[in-house]
Amino acid sequence: AGGPSGPSLIGVGAASVDFQVGTGRMPMQMNGPQAQVKPNQFNDEQTAQLAAYVASLGAGPAVPEDEYLDVNHEDVDI
Repeated sequence: AGGPSGPSLIGVGAASVDFQVGTGRMPMQMNGPQAQVKPNQFNDEQTAQLAAYVASLGAGPAVPEDEYLDVNHEDVDI
């Protein structure tokens, strides 16, 4: 249900955890509308493990596969 150190993880899925933890937004010093970006507290492997654990607890979006993360769209014919 969330608490003073962060939002609820109910139904958020692995994608949310990967984003929040992987960008340094979690763990939070205090809960608020916009989490402050700070240095990461966990490495990539730990972030993936946290995301997998949360995903095992219930439904929610999965972390996108690498093929969907190409922001340059180099593989798209226009």
